[in-house]
Amino acid sequence: MPSQLPLDEALLLGLWLEAVAYGFFLCLFCGTIVLSFGRGRHRSDIHSKIMIGISSIMFFISTLHLVLGIYRLCQAFVAHAEAPGGISAYFANVMRWEDIAINVLYGTQEVLGNAAAVYRCYVLWSRDWRVIALPLMLLVGSLASGCTIIPPLATVDTPQTLPTDRSIKAFYSFAVAQNIITTGLMAFRIWRTSSESAKYYKMENTLLPIVRVLIESAALQLIVEVLTLGLYAGGLNAVLLPQGLVTPIVGITFNAIAIRIKLRMIRDSTTHSQVDPVQTIGSMPMKRITVETITEIDIGAGEAKAREGTT
Repeated sequence: MPSQLPLDEALLLGLWLEAVAYGFFLCLFCGTIVLSFGRGRHRSDIHSKIMIGISSIMFFISTLHLVLGIYRLCQAFVAHAEAPGGISAYFANVMRWEDIAINVLYGTQEVLGNAAAVYRCYVLWSRDWRVIALPLMLLVGSLASGCTIIPPLATVDTPQTLPTDRSIKAFYSFAVAQNIITTGLMAFRIWRTSSESAKYYKMENTLLPIVRVLIESAALQLIVEVLTLGLYAGGLNAVLLPQGLVTPIVGITFNAIAIRIKLRMIRDSTTHSQVDPVQTIGSMPMKRITVETITEIDIGAGEAKAREGTT
């Protein structure tokens, strides 16, 4: 069995990684606000309001999660440093109120990120419920397994009797599966729309880069979730390193997709407006097609046919 990373070191490194990721999240969140409410860019449609609302909630959860992590660190290294068992004993007890709150925030952020992905998929597929049936079931499964993790933390007498192992593995498994499915569905939808549009218009394809943006951004969250699941299944303390990244990474993924797609659309619209200031569907450059016309002329008793081919 591989040597274990000490629990206190794992938690300290995990919190440091979370703080670094939170810094990136803060920058992306500010960028989302600027792009949404900047001069001349305010949108009041319901979809934009939902996206801004989700982004704000994610930022609040991530901030509170980091604050509680710092509080727990101070309690361990200052208030309980000289207590029986020392720092390791404090970290091993996951039934304290701050640990329960951190786990609740962690699960809420994960479920919220999954729900946002399902909603994006739902909107992208013209609000077709059949498409999101499986991701929705996985979301419900993730929510149910998450709800079974927290109650035992507040009721058992010792950490060794926590019956949460299966629920935690199920929670991570549902999250990974849903991430793969929703990302694939959204990428396929955009790719198919792009392929159908390419049959009629000879403009540069602007949708395929969005597919790359979607896959690249979602891959970041997927990698962290797979690492967390694998390390937890192996019973390693190192699971606390990627686990600390999950809360800000969910927000980073959500905002990165929105920002990169928005910037891509702004750049494309600027490029097209320079070429044709009044760009409409009728004025978009289309592929050349061939048309063949047949004219029949009746002359007296006989019938003569003249065929003309034009392009």
